Amino acid sequence: HAEPCTAEWKNMVFRRFRVNLILRVLLLAASIGGLMYLIVIEQQYISSIYVLIVIVFQLIEFIRYVDKTNRDLNSLFVSILNGDFQTSFNTWKRGSSYRQLYKSLAEINQKFQDISTAREVQFRFLETLIAHLRVALISFDKDENINLINESAKKLLNKPVVSNLSSIEQASIEIATVCRIITPDKPQLVKTVLDGDMISLAVRCSEFKLENKLFKLVTLQNIKNEMEAQEVESWQKLIRVLTHEIMNSVAPITSLSDTLHGMVEQHQLHNTNDSVWINSLITGLEAIKTRSLSLQRFTEAYQSLTRLPKPFFETKTISTLFAETRLLFAQVMADEHISFKISCNPNLEYLYDKSMISQVLVNLIKNSVEALEGRQQKTISLSAFVDDGLLHISVKDNGAGIAPEHLENVFVPFFTTKEQGSGIGLALSRQILQLHNGRIVVKSIPKTGTEVILEL
Repeated sequence: HAEPCTAEWKNMVFRRFRVNLILRVLLLAASIGGLMYLIVIEQQYISSIYVLIVIVFQLIEFIRYVDKTNRDLNSLFVSILNGDFQTSFNTWKRGSSYRQLYKSLAEINQKFQDISTAREVQFRFLETLIAHLRVALISFDKDENINLINESAKKLLNKPVVSNLSSIEQASIEIATVCRIITPDKPQLVKTVLDGDMISLAVRCSEFKLENKLFKLVTLQNIKNEMEAQEVESWQKLIRVLTHEIMNSVAPITSLSDTLHGMVEQHQLHNTNDSVWINSLITGLEAIKTRSLSLQRFTEAYQSLTRLPKPFFETKTISTLFAETRLLFAQVMADEHISFKISCNPNLEYLYDKSMISQVLVNLIKNSVEALEGRQQKTISLSAFVDDGLLHISVKDNGAGIAPEHLENVFVPFFTTKEQGSGIGLALSRQILQLHNGRIVVKSIPKTGTEVILEL
């Protein structure tokens, strides 16, 4: 019932203002009538002068009475237009009607102040919410001027200041292009290299109008982890089928070649005339056996991709893990003249499976050692730090780097650019990180170096 009461109160205030106004008009009219009476009828000119002075003061007070209200109302409206809601009114010696009027004006002022405060609180809330979203948000107008970009987008683009889409092109032409062409009814998937890391982004947009200006809001969500998880699952299914079929075929061949080899040896003991033929047969059977055993070992190695045990999590210091890793590669680093640098807080502890992460570090450092072949100044850096509650372990080298066309395939099982490589190391490492609910990121610049980051 607040609004009807307030309206009734305001009507009462303005009625009082009108009564005071009428009283002043009547008093002024009576004074003018008295002046005319003294001048025309009584002809008392000296008394008329005093009455005239009173009339002048009445006129001045009347004008001030009306003008004061206008000035106060004007001051209130100007303050509201300028967003200043601290205006106050002086009611001293103004009478009860003014006090009621100014009280109503003060309530109106307070109401606008409450509305402004509520809008400011809502704006700050939305601003904080947008800033902390993990999904990158970019909003821009038809002239490609960006009016909103959150911290996730700045972090994704690795640019603290972004003013328009042209500045996004400096970080990624693919992202700038998809922002221009995307429509609300057609979400898109875009792949791009940012800071040496190949990522996949799900891009969606919506369009809206504010003050007759058209804006486009684009969301960029990094789905690399989800795609990697599905990719690993697909590879595991494929490897299970392949290894099952290969093992089923190789095992009988190995067994049969071994049996035939024994039979030929027994036959050779009793028949020495055809020794040349038998020796040739033995050589062939031994070749079959050797290749069969090699293929069997090869298949068993790939079976490890589908037979990883569950991690045994323990809180361990990272510096101990690094010290053991340094010890494992001490001789290699000395022989290859590699500067091996370690950076880690000695008190840094984390919950992880030490043996599994150690195996990942061994794989990565072996790759770095091989990438440094032929370089003059050889450096491998191993570091660890915690950021946003996640443990980051970095293995960085100044080796040959990875070509952009190969960067996307480094986690594909069997894929390798090395003559003696198996293509299993990074694929296995990624699965270990996924078992830790983490991820592995490869950043590489050809002829400059490679950095592999483990996020746990």
